[in-house]
Amino acid sequence: MDHLEETSSSSSWISTLSFLLALVCLTWYTTIWSICLLGRRIAKTHYSSSPPPTSPLRNLGEESDLPGVSILRPLSGLDSNLFENLCSSFEQDYPKERFEILLSIRERRKGGESEKVFQLAQSVKERYPDVRCEIVVGDEKAGVNPKINNLVRTYSLAKFDILWVIDSQVWSPPGTLSRSVEELIGPPRKPFPELLNRRPHGTRVGLVHHVPLAVSPSNSWGSQVERVFLSTTHAKMYLAINGLSIDSCVMGKSNMYRKSDLEKVPDDFFHVGLNGSKGEAGAIGSRAFASLPSHPSSRRDPSGLEEDDDDDERRDEGGEQPLLEDGFGTSRSGSGSFPPNTTTTTIQTSSRALARFGIYLAEDNMLALSLWRPPLNLCHSLARFDVAHTSVGDIKTLWDYSKRRMRWIRVRKHMVPLATYLEPLTESIPSALVGLFALRKLFLQPLLPSSFHLPMSLIALTIHWTCWYRTDVSVLESLSGGQALPDRERSNLLLAWCLREILALPIWIWAVSGSTVDWREKRYRILQDGRAASASAL
Repeated sequence: MDHLEETSSSSSWISTLSFLLALVCLTWYTTIWSICLLGRRIAKTHYSSSPPPTSPLRNLGEESDLPGVSILRPLSGLDSNLFENLCSSFEQDYPKERFEILLSIRERRKGGESEKVFQLAQSVKERYPDVRCEIVVGDEKAGVNPKINNLVRTYSLAKFDILWVIDSQVWSPPGTLSRSVEELIGPPRKPFPELLNRRPHGTRVGLVHHVPLAVSPSNSWGSQVERVFLSTTHAKMYLAINGLSIDSCVMGKSNMYRKSDLEKVPDDFFHVGLNGSKGEAGAIGSRAFASLPSHPSSRRDPSGLEEDDDDDERRDEGGEQPLLEDGFGTSRSGSGSFPPNTTTTTIQTSSRALARFGIYLAEDNMLALSLWRPPLNLCHSLARFDVAHTSVGDIKTLWDYSKRRMRWIRVRKHMVPLATYLEPLTESIPSALVGLFALRKLFLQPLLPSSFHLPMSLIALTIHWTCWYRTDVSVLESLSGGQALPDRERSNLLLAWCLREILALPIWIWAVSGSTVDWREKRYRILQDGRAASASAL
């Protein structure tokens, strides 16, 4: 008798726990769908109109008080649509005296791809003689991040306080600059949902960014799946999270912020020592955190920037000379010293505010976070009406796509671990299983005979995936200016979408099971906050 009572009690506890778990699953499933639908709503509301509205800033003259903007474009190779992407910066509807363009190229080797990049950049510059443009060749070693290394010199040369940093794969419509400046200088918008009447995160906007839209993929399945990921799943969540404004969520394809704000970010934000690390074995730090070295040949020019005659470490290794192309067609190449304002000490002086982020692999996330968090507490504004048209190019195989996704999941695991570990439950297949468990436990089992459970489950899964796919397609079409997909693309899109959904969980398991990544022919071990160490140093 006692045994029967214990069995009954145990069964009751299991049933209660199962019921509570089903409630949790139903809550999660409802929450995920609410986020997906919010992303779709934002996409349709703010991006489906074509053409976008005209910003009042475009109609102001050159003598107005319109803020000046320095457009920084780091170039690493012959990316897809590079010529058109660069031209889009020169064709912005903005007073020509109020913006400049700084193109930075990592290196220049005769006969190599870098020489072709330089020639292409030069031809773009010559095509727009009325736009002030400088081409800077040769990066500075500020840390492990190649993008920061590439931007150090152009950051120092930037004439204006407002910076618009755009990746080389990005094309921007002509009105993007004026609308983005309007967002930056305007009041912060209230977060969603509007009914809660929540106040913005900060009293003013510190960063404006653009949601990426993948364009121009090749016919390879790697490129097609990458296009689907960026333009549906990623875009949908990116729009929703930024709409809710619960935390910083920024991708660095196209970002606008102020140098003066970046310079107010305290060193305490980075939690590293003078070498730019926490002392881990093989950790790659940065000279930006070291005290400014005294040098007998150091001297201060009238602008307040340091110059010295030290040879550049990179030039010693590569045998190259740094080159600066100024806006008037004059080339200045170093011969034992750096061009004015682009010395090795800029990492510790005029470019220090940016150079500090060279210790991170995902500098965009950490830079945005530094503006979001105390003491600045600045709001982020996801630009309405404009997207970052990002050329996918040729990702040859699904293996190449998987490696790219794995790398960034591993980096994120060390920056936002909770969000990374919950990520699978936001995907269509795991969330379908979560919803199905809740459906069967809370509705099918209590209300219907067991013979109905399987067919009703199959119907529910079919409805789930159909609605999920249609939501994703709606987001893609809205970001494309409300243009419906051509019929010839729909079959390829559906297959690429299915491949991405199937690959999502295996890639995530692969990513979270390790902590090393291969990047530009080097292997790194990921450290806390997305910093890196040499994988061979353990």
